[in-house]
Parts: sequence; C-alpha cells; structure tokens
Amino acid sequence: MEKTLNLNINKATKTDWVVILEILDESKMTFWFTGGEDYQIFYTITDKSTKKIIGCFAFDVDEGTGILRSFILRKNTRGKGLGKHIANSIVPQIAKELKLKRIFLLSDNQEPYVSCPFWERTIFKKTVISNVQDKFFKDYLDLDAIKFPEFLETRVPFYLDII
Repeated sequence: MEKTLNLNINKATKTDWVVILEILDESKMTFWFTGGEDYQIFYTITDKSTKKIIGCFAFDVDEGTGILRSFILRKNTRGKGLGKHIANSIVPQIAKELKLKRIFLLSDNQEPYVSCPFWERTIFKKTVISNVQDKFFKDYLDLDAIKFPEFLETRVPFYLDII
C-alpha cells in the first residue's frame, strides 16, 4: 500500500481490530455501526516513525460502488493535512485497486459528528439524498434512516467518481 507523509496505509488485520475500535470509540464513531462491521473492511493509517495506528477507514463494496465509512484520525493528528491527503490521494488509489467506479460517503452536520466542512475541502462532491440513484448506496441510506432517524435531516452525502 501507499507510503507517504510518514504514513503507511494497510489493510487491517485481526490484531488491529482492538486499536481500530479504540480510535472509533475515542471519537464516538462506533455509534454509527450498523452491525456488520469487522476488521476485514478496514484500512489502518500508521505513523511510520512511531509504528502506531493513528487512524482508519473502511469500504463497503458492491459491484463497482464503494461506501467510505469510519474515516477518522486520532484527535492529536488532525489539522496537519493528513486527512485531506488521504481522502484526496490514498482513498481514490485504493478505490481503483478495488475496481470501484464511484465512492459514496455520508457526512454529518450535527455535533459531535460535524464532518461536512472537512469533506467540502476534499475532491469529493456534495450532493443531496434525493439525487442518489445508486441502489447500493440508497439501501445504505435507508438503513441509516431506520437506525438513526434523529440524524435524518443533518446527514449529507458526498461522492467521487473514480477515473
């Protein structure tokens, strides 16, 4: 996988799962779990100098479509451009390796999960739920609406076409 900016991005292993859950819990991201998550869909972001996992993200994949989930860096590593670099360069590269044509993600605009401003500064494009035509992502949105109805009005989809 990619080695850049003093980072290693690798497919998660079973032994990484405890650290991934710790990072997600730290930012209250496990709240969004739908029930089928495990290490096999995750990638780890490791600081090469310390050899510590500083973040993660996951891909749900179905027939050329990917849903980017649980994209997070530890709080002490944010604000240094790492997340933007990973979102703009690494994620599309991995999507190509997975033979994806389009990536979707669902962001939020409600505390403590405000991530829309971050995604607006990346190469991902903001859209509205009513414009989404992809069945895989629509099914994900439907599940999200059922599991988290209190966030229905604050969720914002983004997408990226993979060239």
